[in-house]
Amino acid sequence: MKLFFIIFFSLIFNLYPNTKLKADLIPNRRLFDTFIDYNYKSGEFLTLFIADDVVEKEVGLMGVKKLHPNQGMLFVFDPQEKVYFWMKNTLIPLDIIFIKNDKIIDIVENVLPCALDICPLIGSKEKVNFVIELNSGRAKELGFEIGKNIYLDKKLNNNSIY
Repeated sequence: MKLFFIIFFSLIFNLYPNTKLKADLIPNRRLFDTFIDYNYKSGEFLTLFIADDVVEKEVGLMGVKKLHPNQGMLFVFDPQEKVYFWMKNTLIPLDIIFIKNDKIIDIVENVLPCALDICPLIGSKEKVNFVIELNSGRAKELGFEIGKNIYLDKKLNNNSIY
């Protein structure tokens, strides 16, 4: 019977996504170990941290006190999904850019942080394969507009800069 419990608990801990456990243990919730450098203008880049698993998408930029002007987060949805975001426990205002098939289909500017238990949802009007979050006002500064093509280099960098 003792052997059964050892095997059972071993399986539970190995099958349960340990990244969920890490989300609660890592200081500042730095889970993101991949990023891309998006060339938005000749010689100028945005470093976009990749959120491509359930935990990273859930955590997003929660708890981030300051974001460098040339940094942001890229959420990856493969297959495409109709998605919703909220600003619970997010400390900085953000611009949220929805992308479908390499084209910007919507931009929600200056989405404010929310400290309430129930926060408003910000969603895509249709299925998307990428969402970018940037500092508030940055989307306009960079010239992002609805209908504009945006080509994200799918080559990932596997070293965190944190």
